[in-house]
Amino acid sequence: MALAEPELQMIKPSSGLTPVSVLAARLGVTSRNLRYYEELGLVRAERISTKALGYDDQNVDRLTLIIALRAVGVPTATIRAALAAGRDATARRAVARTALMDALLSKRTLLDTVERVLSGEASLVSKMLPDQRARLEASIAASPCALRDPLP
Repeated sequence: MALAEPELQMIKPSSGLTPVSVLAARLGVTSRNLRYYEELGLVRAERISTKALGYDDQNVDRLTLIIALRAVGVPTATIRAALAAGRDATARRAVARTALMDALLSKRTLLDTVERVLSGEASLVSKMLPDQRARLEASIAASPCALRDPLP
């Protein structure tokens, strides 16, 4: 629920909390996305007023990381592990970096496969390893313009 301008002005700057609607706009997601991460227990909002919730700086940082990792396909379970490292920045960074590298490698493998298929090596799909084929099919199925027929 977006706050009207008068409600935003009623928020005390000394609260140190960023309203959900303001943070959602800043991060390029919906307020519902932020509430979803709260439902999963990844972040915690606090009450700013009777009609608004907000996030402290630590939760803003956590949400920024969550959204960046989700944007490249890192599963929420892996994100939970990164956040579980708590204040140990080195451990958190290591888990996040590994998750990013895995996600990017997976995307690169899929991209290479698609490029080969599109360049005329269509029979390559039938020679793919089962996990590569499953990832490609899942990626295609998740696409807004998914193929109706299964891969050969």
